[in-house]
Amino acid sequence: MKLITKLATDAGLSANQKEVEVFATLLAEHMINQLDVVANPSGDEWTRAIRCAQNIVSDTLTERVEVCEPNDDKIVPYDKAGDYCQGRITGVSSNLITQRLGFGPNVKDDPSKVKYSWGFMYKGQRFGIWDYNQSYRYNNFSYYGNKQIIKELFPEYEVS
Repeated sequence: MKLITKLATDAGLSANQKEVEVFATLLAEHMINQLDVVANPSGDEWTRAIRCAQNIVSDTLTERVEVCEPNDDKIVPYDKAGDYCQGRITGVSSNLITQRLGFGPNVKDDPSKVKYSWGFMYKGQRFGIWDYNQSYRYNNFSYYGNKQIIKELFPEYEVS
């Protein structure tokens, strides 16, 4: 925990316990994403991945209005939808997504490609749902985040 606290303070955050816990969760998520490309990372690659993750996480935390507890079961709006598409939710409408999340689309995106976009934190993790190139017309939305949790949120729809 001392190392995570040091990385958090190096990234410009306070040593507040909640911020450090969220930082650790997001740092791990971004480290995995950064190192997925590298089979056997060297020391330099680890250092680059940590710095990149620190910058992303630092920006993420400073932009948040509310810090979630890592096991928080409350869906909290978040101002980014996701880094990339991890899968699709098929058969769901934008109205149902709004109803299920408890708030309307909250992320601004390229209006020529995306009409509806939600970003949120849930159970200490970051998620995003958005349409792409009018996929909302076919009740087809992209998502970013843990597939199992997306399935929990939308159990009656196909999540791939």
